Amino acid sequence: MADCLGCAKSADFEGFHLQGNGDLLVFNTGSLVRIGAGREKCPGTFSTATICSTLRRGADASPVDSVSGGLIAIRKPGAVTVLDEKGTLVRVFPFTPADVSAARFDGGRLLVWRFGVLELYDVATGTRELSRPMPTGYRLADVDGGIAVLRSGDTVMLQRLSDGRSLTLAPGPGSVLADLAPSGLYYSYATADGGGRIVFVSRSELLRQLDGGP
Repeated sequence: MADCLGCAKSADFEGFHLQGNGDLLVFNTGSLVRIGAGREKCPGTFSTATICSTLRRGADASPVDSVSGGLIAIRKPGAVTVLDEKGTLVRVFPFTPADVSAARFDGGRLLVWRFGVLELYDVATGTRELSRPMPTGYRLADVDGGIAVLRSGDTVMLQRLSDGRSLTLAPGPGSVLADLAPSGLYYSYATADGGGRIVFVSRSELLRQLDGGP
């Protein structure tokens, strides 16, 4: 797997919708390709390592929007296709109108950002579990444990899907990057001296603030 990770860090993969979780690492070159689980050369790159396998070709091959728990989400404006780690079809979520902007896994659930709304679906059954208005000007960045991470320029909003309660972070001017993990929130932002800062907020602290605690 070390060779796979070195391959994935190469500039060869820039713009290929590289996504991964655990040992499931995939990218697009017109086909859906998995790194580290095959004996093919990685297509579309300069790598000569024979560590790739082609999972899908054609309409359901790209682009990859999310990978988690052995599942792969392929997003198009009118549908999100869920595949397993071997490229086998698990479920297709069709949408009318064709307005899907992002899709992210949260365990066995799929969070979809459509025009003006966030919708949460159970992958196993295809059932829509809830629908919430999307705050104006934000875009879906991440979701974990029922909490969505929304970004808008220099602002990050965390919204709990179950009750809609939210927490807004605006650490300073400039773009903010954020990633939510089971342990808590990691976010980074530019500082006035031209540098940057990385901040961690524990899950317990986030829940306390979402609950309106002091």
